[in-house]
Amino acid sequence: MEAGKMSKSTTKIVSGYQSAAPDRLLLAAAGRTHVCLKGRRDGIPRAERHPGIGRWLLAAVEDPLSAEEEWEGAGLTYVPCGGLFTAIRVPGFLVHAAVQSREPAKVDAFLADALAGGPVIASPGLSRYYVLVPAGAAQRWRHSGMECLPNRTLLAVPAMTLTTYRPGVHYWSVLPETPGGLCSLGRVDALTRYGQRRWAEGRR
Repeated sequence: MEAGKMSKSTTKIVSGYQSAAPDRLLLAAAGRTHVCLKGRRDGIPRAERHPGIGRWLLAAVEDPLSAEEEWEGAGLTYVPCGGLFTAIRVPGFLVHAAVQSREPAKVDAFLADALAGGPVIASPGLSRYYVLVPAGAAQRWRHSGMECLPNRTLLAVPAMTLTTYRPGVHYWSVLPETPGGLCSLGRVDALTRYGQRRWAEGRR
């Protein structure tokens, strides 16, 4: 089934900022000294609390069983954008500027707060972060240097068990909260603008 013609599924959008969120909210996230347990609430991993998360992600591929085998074998499969969700590709240096740190655990905790638990995939080397957003976002996103992936673009999606940084491996910087849980464009907009400003300040 083509990515652009997949059946629609209910999508839950995490409530977010208006386009210009107060800096104090992002500063609070950046200034936290604790590191949350990745993808856990009350000690229970999200993937175990909501086993349907993986099934929901793989509903966008033509052969979910083969994709699941790729998760189990290589820890990675490719999911086409445009059916259930798409992704905004944010440069790692902007994310690190917002957090004022390159330490993966701190970055992951910051993103979980700033994006209200919306899902994020980190690329190998942390050079890019892919923020999962509603499928129709490509028509509304207009930030230069941060592409919203067009329909049918294949997105590298790590297995649900990959939730901590390892060199050379894609991993979930923030796991989805629930099946269909995505980031709001308002929060992504606030995060990227804040990162751009902090990065510019660091170059002065």
